[in-house]
Amino acid sequence: MAANPSDASQVDLTSRQHPRSTAATSAHTTHPETGNRRHSLRRRLLSDGSWAFGAKLVTTLATLVTNVLLARLLTPAEFGTYILAISIVSFGAATGTLGLNQVVVRFVAESLAKRDAPRARRVIVISLRLGVLGTLGLSAAYLLLNPYLNQHLFSSPLLVSLAGLIAAWAALTVLQRLIGESFRGLHDIRYASIFRGWKEGMLSSVLTVAGLAVLWFYAGRTGLATVLWITVAAGISSSLLGILLLNSKLRGLKATDTDETPSGDLTSRDLLHVAWPLLINNLTLFLLTQSDIWILAALRPQEDIAVYGTAARLAGLVTIPLFVINAVVPPLIADLYIRREQQKLQQILRTITTTAGLPALVALVLLAFFGGPVLGLLFGDFFRQGPRSWPSSAWGSSPTSTRAPAAWCSS
Repeated sequence: MAANPSDASQVDLTSRQHPRSTAATSAHTTHPETGNRRHSLRRRLLSDGSWAFGAKLVTTLATLVTNVLLARLLTPAEFGTYILAISIVSFGAATGTLGLNQVVVRFVAESLAKRDAPRARRVIVISLRLGVLGTLGLSAAYLLLNPYLNQHLFSSPLLVSLAGLIAAWAALTVLQRLIGESFRGLHDIRYASIFRGWKEGMLSSVLTVAGLAVLWFYAGRTGLATVLWITVAAGISSSLLGILLLNSKLRGLKATDTDETPSGDLTSRDLLHVAWPLLINNLTLFLLTQSDIWILAALRPQEDIAVYGTAARLAGLVTIPLFVINAVVPPLIADLYIRREQQKLQQILRTITTTAGLPALVALVLLAFFGGPVLGLLFGDFFRQGPRSWPSSAWGSSPTSTRAPAAWCSS
């Protein structure tokens, strides 16, 4: 049927008479992808935030239960040595990753935003290789320097006898951290929350608690060497499963015909060039948060380290919102930055910072007023004096919850 010329002219006349209406209709109908993208971003934030918060809640409870069990399994002196070993492992993790734990998130997220799957795979492979080399070098250095450190700093013969297990623990922590951050760069917050490592990943934390609970139920008392063996075994199990799942996920990354950029010749030097300032930042953060343990170890007996360490770890509840931010925000920053959506990024960061600061303040106030009875109930009367340590630990943790987004943006 032929079109009626009068109908066409009528349509043309209507559009001329109502140009604003036509423009408004066009504005609402020509950009449906914008609304879909906002909805997808909101849904992704809710999903990733739920996983990150749930994982942090589980790992925090697992860490708390671990300390409660250790207060009953070990003597106060052994418990103090365990806390010092944790600090040494934290230093090993900060150094052994070479700053690549943050680099892998940024480069992998950028590669996926550019639809460059081969580059994303290469970033992860290179980061894991460099992490293994850094871990081996750091472990060898610790084993060589351990007698000197014990003589001039720690004064703990038990720490010397357990140097091998502590080095293995640190190496596994580095590996798990890189595995978890690789998942985070791939926008898989679920696996990142599960496999990120001891005290930060759900799997190793839950396995450690399970092993210690069984030991406490059947034995009641044990030595620090047994506790470290259980921790290392949990780390090995988490690392192996994480590597298998990460390898499967990397195989699923396939280059598409719509790749915007080629993978190029990305080298280890390229990653290390970006990573070394982050390594310095990690070491500086370690000095700010862990040097108190080392100073205390040089000046006071192991029992005092146990009291101070339990108070500091209970005060660590204040940093739960910080962990949620660090879990969700980094890949989101890289994605929105590549899309040149800086205004939306600013709005999201402002909202997240405000939301994270309020729960931290509430937790801080509760610990300040009811800390002593809580420590006595959980760990025993020996640890009731712990709240004296909180002015340097808890009060210093709350502002950190509001600085994380800025730190990730600058990196």
